[in-house]
Amino acid sequence: MVEKRPAAAASVGAGPPSSNGKHAKAAAAPSNSGAASLEAHEAGLLVASELLEDPVDAACVAVSLRRASEADHPWLSRLPLKLHAGDAVQPALLQSTRHPPLTYVPAIPRRIVKTGVLSEVQLEAVLFAGQTHALPLSPAGYRAGFLLADGAGVGKGRTQAAIVLDTWLQGHQKALWVSASADLLADARRDLEALSNAAPGTPPLHTMLMPLTQVPVTAAIEAPCGIIFCSYALLARPARMAQVLAWCSARKPFHGVLALDECHRAKAAGSTSSGTAVLKLQAELPLTLTLTLLLPLPLPLPLPLTLTLTLTLTLTRRSCRWRASCTPRPPRRPSCTTCST
Repeated sequence: MVEKRPAAAASVGAGPPSSNGKHAKAAAAPSNSGAASLEAHEAGLLVASELLEDPVDAACVAVSLRRASEADHPWLSRLPLKLHAGDAVQPALLQSTRHPPLTYVPAIPRRIVKTGVLSEVQLEAVLFAGQTHALPLSPAGYRAGFLLADGAGVGKGRTQAAIVLDTWLQGHQKALWVSASADLLADARRDLEALSNAAPGTPPLHTMLMPLTQVPVTAAIEAPCGIIFCSYALLARPARMAQVLAWCSARKPFHGVLALDECHRAKAAGSTSSGTAVLKLQAELPLTLTLTLLLPLPLPLPLPLTLTLTLTLTLTRRSCRWRASCTPRPPRRPSCTTCST
């Protein structure tokens, strides 16, 4: 019987010392230590799994934004916030990191946010980007940059368009939008148009989006303001780089947004033309408001170490590459048993 075994063990220990009792105690010590170490190991695995796995609740709430609104933020006070349309979650390890308090006041009119064109997750990224760009310059003279690594479906393009609008309304009416290919021009125009048509009186930024391919190589960019759209491959050409730098530096120093969409395309600076071009662009325009949009993949970035990067990582249910069920396979590319990607 199970209930009789503790009594028998107690009678052995309670009697006079004998060789059998000593051997029994000596044999019990290693088993107890082994059980304790096994329990500690299992507890460590449980904590690690809780930190790395996605939370059960898929509700997407911008905690920092709501905390600032409750703290009587002058711009967020009594502003109705729109929940994100999709399910977006964060691993507990990232969620446990507390963001700095939001103090930035954007130039975007509140009436645009009231229309629901920006969800609270996108609006939180806009405010953190503006707050990061407003930091003092580094000792080397560079402005701080902002890295946005949201998963697919969160709406990085809409966030990027809102950051361009915010700086545009502050008087910096020149911007560079660099993307992976020229085919993404329609997506950029769509996001800009959604913000421009949200409320009356908003600048029509979608009409000021100019693809660099429409400008002859030997001609100068005549527009006094606007948003230049180009690909990394096009920017890597010396003639095109000279065109862009001449337009940005005309009349006054460039304080606009340098938006690097799909910035993993500019990796391996020094050995690839795209990465070298991005570094040269940042070196020639130290006061630019650098905004980098990264796919959630473990790839190196060619950003200068002097730039202060604020990482906001939000993972979506559709971003299978970051699901706990995915297992890596060589050469360091994620695989998923559910979607075969």
